[in-house]
Amino acid sequence: MNFVKRALKNVTRGKTKSLLLAITFFLIGNLVIIGLGVSYASENAKKMTRMKMKPVIKYVMDYNEWQKYLRDLTPEEQETAWQNYPQLKSSDFEAVLDNEHVEAANDIMEIYGYSEGFDPIKKEADPNAQGGVIIYDDAVDVDAPNPREQDCRILCNHMDNMVQIADGTYVITSGHFYTADDIKNRRPVCLITEELAKQNNLTLGSHITADVAEPYIKQMLNDETINTSVEFEIIGIYKNTAEVPESESWRNQYPQYLNENIILAPDTAVKGLLVELQNRMWDYYASMWPEDEYYSNPENRPSEEDMYNGEKIILLDDPLYVEEFVEINKDKLPRFTKLDANDDMFNRFAKPLDTMSLFSNIIVWIVVINAVVIITLVTALTMKNREHEIGILLSMGVSKMKVVGQLFLELAIVAIIGFTLAVASGSLVSKKVGQAVLDYQMETRNSEEEDFYYYGEDDYFTTITQEDMLSEYEVKVNPVIIGEIYALGLGVVFISTLIPSFMIMRFNPKKILTDAN
Repeated sequence: MNFVKRALKNVTRGKTKSLLLAITFFLIGNLVIIGLGVSYASENAKKMTRMKMKPVIKYVMDYNEWQKYLRDLTPEEQETAWQNYPQLKSSDFEAVLDNEHVEAANDIMEIYGYSEGFDPIKKEADPNAQGGVIIYDDAVDVDAPNPREQDCRILCNHMDNMVQIADGTYVITSGHFYTADDIKNRRPVCLITEELAKQNNLTLGSHITADVAEPYIKQMLNDETINTSVEFEIIGIYKNTAEVPESESWRNQYPQYLNENIILAPDTAVKGLLVELQNRMWDYYASMWPEDEYYSNPENRPSEEDMYNGEKIILLDDPLYVEEFVEINKDKLPRFTKLDANDDMFNRFAKPLDTMSLFSNIIVWIVVINAVVIITLVTALTMKNREHEIGILLSMGVSKMKVVGQLFLELAIVAIIGFTLAVASGSLVSKKVGQAVLDYQMETRNSEEEDFYYYGEDDYFTTITQEDMLSEYEVKVNPVIIGEIYALGLGVVFISTLIPSFMIMRFNPKKILTDAN
């Protein structure tokens, strides 16, 4: 271990050189700390924001890609393309669900129906309520017998779980959710809300009936006996914990939009009836236009395969897995469809942080590369001045590897001192510089871009703001950064010693001492 003692003596003997090198490492360390601090703060802010967001992904049409495709077509080709408009098929959706991180999924067909034999929940309308839906004069045929308006909503899922059940929006207080066997065997089972059960004295095992077709169908077919209702067996009662914001108080005017009137059922319990009604309508139009090319082709008759559920949602168990899930499944989906994890909003808000992270990483690598060049040059010059000393050591039988090790240790000792001082000062410097960089970045961005507002869907995507993400941004020196500082420092020392060490490997001690004399 004599080379260790020699290294310590050389560091203390050459105080001026050691001090200059320590200052160099100190400045390098501060620059690296600032760069790493900003980069880690940016990535951490994105990570913490993503963790606050519900890990929800939607399977949707890629309208941008569809419009780009249409622009390159002739008018005749566009007409053909519209006839083959892409559909969000359940089979394609199910292909991406085989993943251990998928907690629940919605493949929902939403039906606004009419109560039969039970009283839906009704509330007093707010006279000052704004917004809502437009009800046209002919929405209800006043000439029809017993004119009605829709007063309940049936959410028909193709899955044996549900996002709202998994995330706690709907809490089952009695009974259970329907099973895969219920879906496969088309059992007309359902879950209703506590309010609906209490108002109608309904319990598990009771039945509830809802008409799932518009009144005009019977009128058009001139058949009042046609069955358009489904009788459900109640297998579960749940509590809807979703809060309705004051801005949506208009819902009180329409029972079908009230959370209390939502009925949960398998889609297979109603699809058979809906297909039957569509076939009756198809026959009606075929009799009216027998020469029509579409209605003269029996292959165009409606079938269950032609019915597409509208809402396709995935809930994962890990918010940080969302981006990876989208990436690994994007090639499994048909063209013009995509998985949307609310990335447009998230990426736009994260853009200033991404820019800062990119430039901070570039700065770190520029500093490290320059440090290697400078320290290598200093080491090479020092080695040239210490040829006589190296020649004596080699003539005494000291191995070349130990000589190289001594030079490495000399630099390492000085580097550790410089980086230790940098760690002590870097916390304050990096925090102030990091905040100043963020303020400048945001000021520049705001002057170039208009404000972006996102109105999230309370049931699925989590609404966040730019301020939410930036509030998580905090530059601080953590143990990981400290470890990387020393690792980078020793790496710089190693490379800076390795390159000049080739000179030592070529040294001939006899020649060195002879030339010196």
